[in-house]
Amino acid sequence: MNKNDSEYIAGILNKELGYEILWEGKPEDVDLVFVNTCFVRGKVKNKVYSIIGKLEHIKRQKRHFIIGVGGCMAQVDKDRLLKDKPTVDFVIGTSNLYKIGEVVSEVKSEGNRRDFVEEEFKDFPQGLPIYRETGVNAWVTIIRGCNNFCTYCIVPYTRGREISRSPEDILKEVDNIVKEGYKEVTLLGQNVNSYGHDLKRDIDFTGLLEEVASRYPDIWINFITSHPKDFNDKLIDVISKFKNITRYIHLPVQSGSNKVLKRMNRGYSRERYIELAQKIKEKIPGVSLSTDVMVGFPGESEENFKDTLDLFEKIRFDSAFTFIYSDRKGTASYNFRDKIPEDIKKRRIKELIALQNKITEEINKTYVGKRMEVLIEGKPARAKSDKEFQGRSKNNKIVIVEGDFHIGDRIFVEITELLGWTFRGKPIF
Repeated sequence: MNKNDSEYIAGILNKELGYEILWEGKPEDVDLVFVNTCFVRGKVKNKVYSIIGKLEHIKRQKRHFIIGVGGCMAQVDKDRLLKDKPTVDFVIGTSNLYKIGEVVSEVKSEGNRRDFVEEEFKDFPQGLPIYRETGVNAWVTIIRGCNNFCTYCIVPYTRGREISRSPEDILKEVDNIVKEGYKEVTLLGQNVNSYGHDLKRDIDFTGLLEEVASRYPDIWINFITSHPKDFNDKLIDVISKFKNITRYIHLPVQSGSNKVLKRMNRGYSRERYIELAQKIKEKIPGVSLSTDVMVGFPGESEENFKDTLDLFEKIRFDSAFTFIYSDRKGTASYNFRDKIPEDIKKRRIKELIALQNKITEEINKTYVGKRMEVLIEGKPARAKSDKEFQGRSKNNKIVIVEGDFHIGDRIFVEITELLGWTFRGKPIF
């Protein structure tokens, strides 16, 4: 979501104010740096402050150098940001990022440091300019905000309640993406499965996904993130039906313990999650499942943690994003008293990562000798020759191939070797 928001911000700055966009430019060579923040994990604040700190010497040397901070951290911590970092010129929240042009213009003309955060959350106006990063995949936000109020999550407070975009606006954006030559579209939302419930018309996420997949048969369609409580049989059937919908599903479980899930306010049981994962694997051959999981949630006992290990053994995810619980002021869990000591949390996450690494390796070994369709995305970080390319399979496996290819090509390969978590493949012509 933040990456797609950054593309809108770049589009507005480019189209309205004429800024040239440098995604990876050197700070000393630019006139404005905008730091777009998240606020989900514990180390975000330190990282943001570190980035701003590295810009301070440029600020002293270049009088008109502008530093702006936006996103979720800015939405909830605006006063602290301006107080702690006097080199920051403006702070803007998630509720009004689309006003970035007006904000920068005001800062340049008046020179006043202040926040431009609005407390009322509104959807971005339709038809905003966007400046996408180059590549083969384009991001399309279909719904903003979240209504779930998981007890550990700050998102409902930093992004507001769910607001769905109109299907017409989404399809118009995808039309433009296809015309621009992108080969994959990812539909985005804090919970994509909730799409449409607030539109007062007969459309839901399954209907939107089916419309996009049928309308653009030559484009790979991906989506993220799904909430297990809203993932239904109808959606599984649509994914199974359309070959251009990718076979990669990210389905955050957060915990394998019913006690912890209930306290997290996740809205499903471990039994329901296991049943759903098994159904997905049965009805969508070749699917790759990944998940998010949190260890050390307040009150998590050793038995509760073992339930998570057991769930991993039963489902066998292709990959997992593992996190240690960290407090977020403003969430319900911030006030829970039975916090888990850091040494126990660190031990548990090491154990969970070791288990997942073992499972991932076992799954990946089964792909050697198999045939895969791969979308060429670019060059490997350490390419051995000009003809070495890196691509991604329909179920999210990274594959290195050698040949006369171009970025955006779709090719079939036979997997010949496993290189850690990456594969090497031989093109099939």
